[in-house]
Amino acid sequence: MIFKTWISFLLFSIITSISPGPGNILTINHALRYGWRKTLSLIIGQEIALVLIILAISEGAKLLLSSSSILIFIKIFGIIWLMYTSFQMWCASINKKDSTYICETISKKKSFIRGFFTTITNIKAITCLISTLPACLTPIYPIVPQIIIMSLTMTIIDSSVMLLFAITSSYLRPFFQKSKNIKIQNRISSIFFLFIAISICFL
Repeated sequence: MIFKTWISFLLFSIITSISPGPGNILTINHALRYGWRKTLSLIIGQEIALVLIILAISEGAKLLLSSSSILIFIKIFGIIWLMYTSFQMWCASINKKDSTYICETISKKKSFIRGFFTTITNIKAITCLISTLPACLTPIYPIVPQIIIMSLTMTIIDSSVMLLFAITSSYLRPFFQKSKNIKIQNRISSIFFLFIAISICFL
């Protein structure tokens, strides 16, 4: 991979990581509810899904672009998942007696699955990567090392940004321990997810 191309991909990775999306919102919401340490499994799930997307696009970008049925399936599944997540956040139980969440803990498995499916069904990210990744591959160089470099670059950047969001959000937890603030935070996150789901319908 040419160095200039890698710099361009690096900037692309930074911009996409900090841009508002399902992964960012879910990470912030999760960290506010459970703390940054319990958000690590969520981030791991997101990054594994991201690597799989990069590998799939690198190997079959032409197939994905030519097969509308695959993109439609991912799109529909992604919309359903986002709406389900939105519903969960909106209806999250709050203990008004002690102003804390009734469920203060979440299993690593459940957290991992939530992060994985939120990223693997992110049709906006998939579409964006489909249009970018093939352009960053240089045919005169071996393809596999380039895919590895891009996968490492994007996962390191994305996981670092998600971790920064999680740590920052966890420090704001005391403010969100009041039942009223918890409810507001949940409803705002829920509306964001619903908005993203609706916007995907028009892609």
